[in-house]
Amino acid sequence: MLQNHAPRYEPSTKFGIAFNPISPLKSSIKFGKAKTEENPMAVENFLEEEEYETTLRTPSSVPNYLADEDEDELPSAETPEPKFGDPGFGKGKPKVQPGTPRARLTPIDEYYMVYIKTLTGASAEALSMIRERNETNLDLVVGGFPTIKSIENRMRKLKKLGMVFAERHIGTGVTSYSLTPLGIDALESAGYDIDDADTLIGATLERLHHYKNISQVGAMFAAGLFEDSLNVGPVPIENLVSEKAMRGASAPLKAELRKLRAEGQPGDWGPRRELELQRATLKAQKSGDWTQFVRTSPAVLTLPIAASAGKKFKGVYEPDLAVILDDARTGAKARNLLVEIELSKKSEPAYHAIFKTLEAEFAKPLVYSGAVFMVIGEMVANRIRKVNAEGKYGLIESGQVQILPITYRDGTPLPAPRRITVGGN
Repeated sequence: MLQNHAPRYEPSTKFGIAFNPISPLKSSIKFGKAKTEENPMAVENFLEEEEYETTLRTPSSVPNYLADEDEDELPSAETPEPKFGDPGFGKGKPKVQPGTPRARLTPIDEYYMVYIKTLTGASAEALSMIRERNETNLDLVVGGFPTIKSIENRMRKLKKLGMVFAERHIGTGVTSYSLTPLGIDALESAGYDIDDADTLIGATLERLHHYKNISQVGAMFAAGLFEDSLNVGPVPIENLVSEKAMRGASAPLKAELRKLRAEGQPGDWGPRRELELQRATLKAQKSGDWTQFVRTSPAVLTLPIAASAGKKFKGVYEPDLAVILDDARTGAKARNLLVEIELSKKSEPAYHAIFKTLEAEFAKPLVYSGAVFMVIGEMVANRIRKVNAEGKYGLIESGQVQILPITYRDGTPLPAPRRITVGGN
């Protein structure tokens, strides 16, 4: 009769260690056993006896550093969304700890946050247009836009980290993103200029919708969607100047003018801007470098607005967006574009004032060489064309003013808002 002669397992106690491989999740290690008759070779430890436990990680507790960090799960609808550091943060995933990929800002995160800082109110679609997809261990497709879903997941992560604020427009259903004070601080600590940072916290629905479309147009420039219509390739984010940035650049000069007016002296923006243009021109002529014309005097991006009649300048005119294209500029004529996002009709006198301002600006194009009116539908576009014809400005015919539709990332124009006719009108 055959018998099993395999040696019987006995826990090893060599060197004072008891280890049981049959129960690998826990082992007990003891040091400093006193000499006894049973163990005469033990080395006495004069330090306080301590007991150490080592726990082997189970597969579910090992963080997957190759996982796509965009794949955060939606928070439960029954429980409030946990905040960073609270129990349950990252529910369904390994517990998030500082230092892991999910608990820190990556360079890609900062890239999107910089765009949100520059043109606040960006939607996931706009953010998906500002950079191309790179090869990853999980996605070998290179080029093209990232999926909108991946952007939404990234924004959800940044929201959990307290970096961004999300606001959903109840009319359009589109969610727009802006930086929180913590997000602005994070960019500043990373070395970014945050002077022009804005937030949508507390914004009205009208302002939210307007900012969302400004950001959409900025993303169209960043994606190079104007190569055919304007002969403009992809524009770097730093070459997109928001209205708030223009106001900030011109604020010191405006303060000087207010002081002059308070003293009874002339304090119009037109003559003050003309002085800045003369200074910037002399500097460019002396150095031979015209590419820095606007960057050395960013206040000149703010125009003096013309009155409805005559050539007298009054007030200031800051467009929704300025697109800096002077990187290849070689002479006095600028290449930059002034962009207006027209979602609703202005009055005809208001458009006449804008066209008079543009007419004066393009006669001496040191700052802007053209203007683009971005519209949704034909209603606003028809009024702009009508004003150009009535005033005999000829700016549309010369190509200095163009009217283009705001589009999705596939080039499809955004649909015009549906309106209900009331009272048979």
